[in-house]
Amino acid sequence: MHRNFCHFICQFVFIIVALAATMPACYAESVKSLDVHLDIDENKRVTATEDLMTDLAPTHTEPLVRIMPENQLNGEASANEIISGTKTMTIVDTTRDEKAHKVFLKISKPGVPPSGQHNYKIEYHSDHAITKDKDKAELVWNVTGDDWTMPIDKVTLFVSLPSAMNEEQVKVTATRGNASEKKDVKVEKGNMFIKCQTEMLYPGNNLTLRIALPKDSVKEGATPQEGPQFWETDWGRGIIGLCVMLAIGLIWCIWMAKREHM
Repeated sequence: MHRNFCHFICQFVFIIVALAATMPACYAESVKSLDVHLDIDENKRVTATEDLMTDLAPTHTEPLVRIMPENQLNGEASANEIISGTKTMTIVDTTRDEKAHKVFLKISKPGVPPSGQHNYKIEYHSDHAITKDKDKAELVWNVTGDDWTMPIDKVTLFVSLPSAMNEEQVKVTATRGNASEKKDVKVEKGNMFIKCQTEMLYPGNNLTLRIALPKDSVKEGATPQEGPQFWETDWGRGIIGLCVMLAIGLIWCIWMAKREHM
């Protein structure tokens, strides 16, 4: 009996050691929290600030990427890691996939695996997310995106609305889930703000916000300014000047050649 007991203890110790050895491989990676603040101004611009807290396995070596629909980002985005309440260097790399209509924000530092716990602040804006028709202006916003390969433990959303409009003028719905199954999320609404929160979102699921605003609450927005013409840039002036000099040189060579044959 004593031998059996010792054999049992040995097996138990072996199982504990084996489990400990495989812990890194079984590490439960997740986005611990995603706090999103959207600010909608009267010119149809939506400014987004996202506080993203991650907890990744020690073996995680792939860059951390935030994927969003293309209409949610125009211009540049920035991402900073928050350390002791201060911002470090900008660490974002933006790639657009025109076929998929998505934007990929690489937010982990180049050459530094995003393993362990990190807190990132992502800031960007969109001038094209609000659409208008004859009856209303509408914003449809994918708060989390559905391309995460890990769960998001908790999502909170706060929206600042334009002007001091009456809350009855604003219609809001929020849903969570995937393309085939959506569930309503409770929304708190007031004069100039909207708030909602949802717990665990699994990979492939998202939180989507839909806001119907009074048509006149947002302007058409400023007409996008075109960039300078080619001849107005330094490169353009330089190339044009070089072409003029080459043309003058060519004419001079032709003139000299004709003069020699006279």
